[in-house]
Amino acid sequence: MDTIENKIIKSERVANATLLVGTHAESLKQQALLFAKKLNCLEAAGCNACNACKKIEKNIHPDVIWIESQGESIKIEPLRELQRTLHLKPYEGRWKVVIIDGAQHLTLAASNSLLKILEEPPAQTTFLLLAPHAENLLSTITSRCQRIRLSDAPPPNLDDIENLNSLLSLPVSLEERFQLAIEISKDDETFQKTLEIWTLWYHDLLFYKQGLSPFESPLHQKAALAQTQIRTQSISTLYDKLKTVLETQKTLKHYQVNRQWLAEHVVTQLSLGTSPA
Repeated sequence: MDTIENKIIKSERVANATLLVGTHAESLKQQALLFAKKLNCLEAAGCNACNACKKIEKNIHPDVIWIESQGESIKIEPLRELQRTLHLKPYEGRWKVVIIDGAQHLTLAASNSLLKILEEPPAQTTFLLLAPHAENLLSTITSRCQRIRLSDAPPPNLDDIENLNSLLSLPVSLEERFQLAIEISKDDETFQKTLEIWTLWYHDLLFYKQGLSPFESPLHQKAALAQTQIRTQSISTLYDKLKTVLETQKTLKHYQVNRQWLAEHVVTQLSLGTSPA
């Protein structure tokens, strides 16, 4: 799946406006939140632990502005209000992030108001437009947006993963770790799917650890196991483990390495400091 950080953060350039297209509304919202955090995080690229990330998650950060439909449309009033404040510098963060959720509901008047803003974009401000299809917006608006299409695939179905408990709780003994590494590294698809599950898991644990709720996570069914792990692991430990998973994904994608060796390494790193379920 394309992500905002892959398309924007890595290019070291923040577009004036980005159109996020996808049929899963919660996935669009989650990507928008992640992007806002990455731009304004105080510690790392979206650590979920600093005050800025916490405020963005709770929708109380003064520099992250949400505009949503009231009823069946987004009328011109919130765009007019926005125009009165956009010339001001960000209050707390590095960037102002304006997220228009359901941009396909913009009325013609609201669309024209937005177009005027995009024609002379204010400094240190970026717009994220969320919509299921680009065709629902004025072409004069979409032409000024960087376009990113998110996967239309639903969140992964975890019911058919026989060793899900082992993946999440992680084995304690060296023999069990070795066996798990063999199982997950049998082919690229299995290994990649495992890493995706771990990415979701450690994101969820970081949210739970801070008293927040993840976006409709498919791992919500494992809340009891999550509680066990967040009692015994610090935020910095969970963040390090998430970082390990992300680095492993990058290594698997860009380098020719021995899959089993890489699997053994990541299983060992993730097992450190993890209490048995």
